[in-house]
Parts: sequence; structure tokens; C-alpha cells
Amino acid sequence: MNKDYRFEVYTDYCTGERQYIVKYIDFETVIGGGDTIEEAIEEAEGNLEFYLEYCEEHNIEVPEPSNHDYELYSGKVTLRMSKSLHQKVNDRARREGVSINSLLNEAIAEYIERKSITCMLAENDGFTYKGELLTHEKLERIRKKMKEKK
Repeated sequence: MNKDYRFEVYTDYCTGERQYIVKYIDFETVIGGGDTIEEAIEEAEGNLEFYLEYCEEHNIEVPEPSNHDYELYSGKVTLRMSKSLHQKVNDRARREGVSINSLLNEAIAEYIERKSITCMLAENDGFTYKGELLTHEKLERIRKKMKEKK
């Protein structure tokens, strides 16, 4: 079963150190984790393969991948930045042992996740958001409250 299931990458600091979490959109419980984005993706892919085999062996219906208009996107973006920012990005990526591409992907994913949660808070009467920067600890508390509310 080789299907194109979409996943999201998150940064997790719950252990005190940065870990990467990959979660499949179509499978709430199929995740992977690792010290690098690549490790997390590899673990998630292995877990998805195991899960799909399990479903096949036990005649459990597996959803089709969510409909996405992938053909509209190449996955490539040209990004221009100042030379000084480029140097800072390069230095940070080198210190963390990742590529610039991986570092920027992580930063963008984390930014979008924060913005998404901010929007959910603004729309949800049960929570207030006072315009302050969300920390990882606050995000975890918010996620927990939102799960409890469902």
C-alpha cells in the first residue's frame, strides 16, 4: 500500500531538549519522533507502514489520503534575505547540525502552528488570548484544554 498521506512536522520541547514530531493528517495516532526532522519522518513512515499492514491483516478499512491540490504547488520557494540574516541562519543550522532548508522548514512550521492556535483561541469563547507570544509550555496547556473541551 503506497499512498500519499500528508503529514505535519512539529517541534517539541517537553523533554527539555528539542525533538521533532511528525504526525499524519489522516491518522490521528500515527506519529514519529526524532532528534532531527529526517529521523522523525523516517520513524513516522515506518509506523505508518506498520499500521497499514496491521489494518490489512485485520480487514480494517483505511481512509484514502485527504484530497490536496498538490499539483498546484512545486514545494519550492525562492526566499530572499539580507546577507547578515543569511549568515545567522547558516550559523544556527550548522550549530544544530541540520541543513538551512530543514531549519527554515521547522521555523515556518512552528510559526504557522502558533498562528493557527492563536486563530483557534480567538474563535473559541472558552479561552482568552491577550496578544502575548505563545511559549511551548503555553501551547501544550492550550492543546490539553482544547482536547478536554472536545
